Amino acid sequence: MLLAIFWFGGTMWANFVLGPASARASAPAAAEMGAQIGIQATRVIPPVAGLAILLGFLRGTVWGPITSVNAVFNTGFGRWWFIALILAIVTFVWGQRITGPAAASIGSAGTDAERAARLQRTIRLASIELVGFCGIFSMMILMRFYP
Repeated sequence: MLLAIFWFGGTMWANFVLGPASARASAPAAAEMGAQIGIQATRVIPPVAGLAILLGFLRGTVWGPITSVNAVFNTGFGRWWFIALILAIVTFVWGQRITGPAAASIGSAGTDAERAARLQRTIRLASIELVGFCGIFSMMILMRFYP
């Protein structure tokens, strides 16, 4: 849970704190900040997110009630768990393949207008990640009420 909270919280922080702060910073400051954060994020987020997904899988199977494929598709817990697992994988891939490269491109923008446009695009793409997290969170709640 701690890893998932870290991953989700980092995405929320980027959307609601980092993005707006970058939009108000000077172009050189925003470019440097973006470059440094991008380097650090690529070191931290993939292992954190990967471990959160792996441990979620193990929590449902090895340490949980899913003992067969039948349990995945014929129990409430199994169905919600499976949807959450798929959403987590899709959210992770979206962040790595779509949002991450968009964020990395901010620092190489040639003009202030281009930088602002890339920043706004990155914020929109990261908002889609938040939708994925809300879906995962909803499935986790449903797992508890529909065993």
